Amino acid sequence: MDLIITANLGRMRAFRVKPSADPARNNRVVEEIDTPPLQLAPHSISEIASDQAGRFSADGGPGMSHGEPHGVEQEEESRLISQLAENIDILLSGEKPGSWGLALPKAINARVVSAMTSKSAPVENRPKDLSKLPANDIGKRFGVID
Repeated sequence: MDLIITANLGRMRAFRVKPSADPARNNRVVEEIDTPPLQLAPHSISEIASDQAGRFSADGGPGMSHGEPHGVEQEEESRLISQLAENIDILLSGEKPGSWGLALPKAINARVVSAMTSKSAPVENRPKDLSKLPANDIGKRFGVID
């Protein structure tokens, strides 16, 4: 495995797997590489939700009834999933790994993979959030280092 990608909806990390610089050791090294940050939506929270009532009537009375921000969280999640899939595709096209591994939380794993356009599939896909682990622990979880 040449590349390992870990992510959740707030962070993406990637690790290059390389042979050790020490020829006496038959081991590999996992080093983190730069990845683009996931961008939050370009709007303020006041555009999404407000504590002021709307101008539509409720129960036949005058306006100013409270409404609900239906689907805002689902829309933000869908946008982040699309952005994550795009970032993974860009990383794969730049790195061109022979084989690669992926770790995403179970709740988004299948949706991110299906949103990707890359023809290359991960050789190992773990439905877990490993994005906060140190590089060596990620290498051990994927079996690329001892």
